[in-house]
Amino acid sequence: MNWNKETLAVDRENAKQIATQYQFSWTKNVLLQCGLELSDCFSENNEDMTIEQKIKLRKILNFNDLLVLDDKDGGITIYLEKHIIGKWKKPKYELHEDLSQLDPKKKIYTLINIEFWSVFDEQDDNTSDTD
Repeated sequence: MNWNKETLAVDRENAKQIATQYQFSWTKNVLLQCGLELSDCFSENNEDMTIEQKIKLRKILNFNDLLVLDDKDGGITIYLEKHIIGKWKKPKYELHEDLSQLDPKKKIYTLINIEFWSVFDEQDDNTSDTD
């Protein structure tokens, strides 16, 4: 399993929100790569899902034997027919100081370290090796 690793430098006050948005986009992308028709389940701008969208998504996932498990600690595991097809590890946050900034509000920023994996990443790696 080859983990993808990314580091995002963000304003410290928005760090958790940005990590949550990034996680939502990753989860949505993995589900879309499964070939499901999910256009009615998500808003175009990735805002909060409506109750109707959540119900529709849950029905589609159940019908296709897909399970998205949130560990309630920042991690996600996606299963297809009881096989793991994607994992998102809990992000790690680091506070840093940029002494070159004059504005005191901008001197402190947060690095978000994210690790994630999906079977589709491995397929992309395999196809790029043969190109």
